[in-house]
This record gives sequence, structure tokens and C-alpha cells, in this order.
Amino acid sequence: MKALPGDPGARSRQDTYLRAVDTLPREIVTVHHGLFLSGTRWMPRADGKGNVRVIKTEEKGSDVNLASHLLLDAHDRDYEAALVISNDSDLIEPIRLVQRRFGSPVGIAFPVLNQGRKPSVQLRDLATFERVIDARATRRKQLADSQFDNTLSDARGTFTRPTGW
Repeated sequence: MKALPGDPGARSRQDTYLRAVDTLPREIVTVHHGLFLSGTRWMPRADGKGNVRVIKTEEKGSDVNLASHLLLDAHDRDYEAALVISNDSDLIEPIRLVQRRFGSPVGIAFPVLNQGRKPSVQLRDLATFERVIDARATRRKQLADSQFDNTLSDARGTFTRPTGW
């Protein structure tokens, strides 16, 4: 990920977060990276009056990587139950396959980041269990309790949580 004009600190915050995740035991969590692409392109205006040059950002590969590892881990019986944190309906088929073929329960945790965005009905119908992650809701304490410590250490040294988290 490279810095975007509206958020020059995004890359640094992501690197710090991934460094924090790497402090967890490998039996608990592993990271499988996708690609983040950013570039300028001409796009049509919403009012239909010509085109405008915009910065277009795209995330590539994360859903395919998640689906692949979900299926492989189910095949290898590497978990008792999976928890997928997503609202991406592209994951319906791999989740359905894991449940039907391997009998593995798959829960969905739906991140709700903006008002009006609701959990995918198709994913909700498929989930063995579900949770909604809503930072605005009454469960702020649970979210706060789930955060990494403000200061962590790894083989490279000590690092701290970025401001604004």
C-alpha cells in the first residue's frame, strides 16, 4: 500500500497493525496478504456530463486467499469452527462448501462501519453463528478490551499504537 493524498499515514498504520498481529502465536492467527492497487484513471461523472480524473484504489486477492485457506484448513481439520470477519458475499460458496463437504461450522462477524450498511442477507442465512461488529454500539467495552496493548515488543524492538486508533 502506498500513501494516498487524503491519508498519508495509512501505510504506516497498516504496517504497525500487521507488526502487532505478528506478535500473536502462529497457532492463533496467520496473515495471508492480498494486493492493494492505487492509480489514477478517468471515470464518468455521476451527472453524465463528461469524465473526471480520480484516484482509484482496489484491493485484490484477499477474498480468494481467505476462501482458499478456509477450504484447505477445513480439509486438514485445522479448526473446530471458523470465524470469517467480512460482509463480502463473494465468500458464500467457499463457506457453503466448508459446511457441506467438511461439516465445519462457520460463523460470520459482520463489520458495520457506516450507517445504513447492513450485513449481507445471504451470508447471514448461511452462518452457523453471527456477530455484528459495530464500534458505535453499546459493545464498545468489548471492542476496547479486544485491542492490542498500546505498547508491544517484537524482535525489532518496542513499538506503540498510532494515534487515532
